Amino acid sequence: MITEKMVCRGIERSLITFERDPNASFGTVARIGDRIFYFDAEEAMKRDPKEYLEYAEKGQLVWEILKALNELEFEIPELYLYFRQKLEEGKEK
Repeated sequence: MITEKMVCRGIERSLITFERDPNASFGTVARIGDRIFYFDAEEAMKRDPKEYLEYAEKGQLVWEILKALNELEFEIPELYLYFRQKLEEGKEK
């Protein structure tokens, strides 16, 4: 299970990064390892990464990431397991 603590640590250690949506002319996606995922569709899709990170409070950011990852557990289980593995590997560093 991916926890709030894992997401916080992932952001702090740059295991979770934020970049421009490669499938659109603007918007922000999150990256873990070599895979991206969408989160906070209402706000992240309207803002570039720098603008979104300035806008979002840390607690809200963590919650949005955790919510998106937990949804993947049922929608795309193999992707969820990949993200969980990458975040667990980061605990050791």
